[in-house]
Amino acid sequence: MPWFNVDDGAHTHPKIIAARRSLALWVLAGSWSRNKLTDGFVPHHMIPTFGGTKAEIDRLVTAGLWEPTTQDGVSGWQFHDWADWNETRADVEKRQQQWRDRQAKARGQKPTNPVTHITEKRNR
Repeated sequence: MPWFNVDDGAHTHPKIIAARRSLALWVLAGSWSRNKLTDGFVPHHMIPTFGGTKAEIDRLVTAGLWEPTTQDGVSGWQFHDWADWNETRADVEKRQQQWRDRQAKARGQKPTNPVTHITEKRNR
């Protein structure tokens, strides 16, 4: 399960302090972005879902936490330095594939009947 990371020093960071009345929007959008693996891109149409306002967006942009952008023709905002603090989509997909590969390998090495296998070892 991917996580949206927040630095434990965020409470004293000037950007966070400047945007404090907009942090609910920032956290909800970060959680959503992480869940959807958008690498920190938040499309404009998602803002009402998070209860965000133009004033909150403006505070996040002014504070330097978000940057206005367009992705695949969709306008929205990009979390500043997303990949410095969070895994990218590629990182998550690679880690998930490695886990699937390990599971497949482990399953391939297990005997078809583990109970018989244990009994056979004890009788040797």
